[in-house]
Amino acid sequence: MLYLGATLHSDAIHGSELARRLGMARKDFDSVQQVWKHAGMSMAQKLRIFDACIIPGLLYGLGTIWLRESETYA
Repeated sequence: MLYLGATLHSDAIHGSELARRLGMARKDFDSVQQVWKHAGMSMAQKLRIFDACIIPGLLYGLGTIWLRESETYA
């Protein structure tokens, strides 16, 4: 079930949600490639755009999930 932009599972497995979010963030990042290639913008401006457009979509709602040990990176 999709609720507030997050996929909810009855068995509380969040691996697929993490993969979905990473895929969405990658798609968003690919869509701003023209910005990254623009020579007239400073790195600070590019990072501000990244922090404003990519990171929030990736992290929205993920602060409340519980990860199993197999879903973490050591």
